[in-house]
Amino acid sequence: MQSLKKKTFVTAALLGALALTSAAQASVPKPLVDVGDGTVYDPNKHLIWLKDWNLNGSNSWATQKSWAEGLTFAGSSDWELPTIYQYIELRTAYGGNLTSNTLPFKNVQSYYWSSTGYGSGTANAWNFGTTGDFQYGFSKNGNFAAVAVRTGDVSAPVPEPETYAMLLAGLGALAVVARRRAR
Repeated sequence: MQSLKKKTFVTAALLGALALTSAAQASVPKPLVDVGDGTVYDPNKHLIWLKDWNLNGSNSWATQKSWAEGLTFAGSSDWELPTIYQYIELRTAYGGNLTSNTLPFKNVQSYYWSSTGYGSGTANAWNFGTTGDFQYGFSKNGNFAAVAVRTGDVSAPVPEPETYAMLLAGLGALAVVARRRAR
């Protein structure tokens, strides 16, 4: 009886450790992917960003919105200004500073227009700052940079080697437990 309790405990401990390991892996954002065609893929949100964050210079909100929506780039014409939430999610996932040399973007400016309106009127929109944790509402007549984004996948997702290693470790642990129970 004591041996059965010990085996059950060991089995539960192994399965618990496996579950914790996979949960810890799931919370780490997957790295951004430089697609090689002037775009960067965010596999966490399935968004494709322009790599060059200053293709259109600084302009008013209406000019930047029209530019993004009329853009044909890398074989796609469904580009738009990012929402303030898309900017915030990107900054949060990748360390808070989008001007970092560790990210694949280039020509990142300090402030960007978002497609998200600010307040109850139509005169203002949210503006996003790339170097800190701030965003503000500004008059759409101001001149700020813009980047374009679109939804999509660049290819079918491929599991990372760590996923296979965890799967094999779990299967191996189950095989050991099954073999011990058969004795």
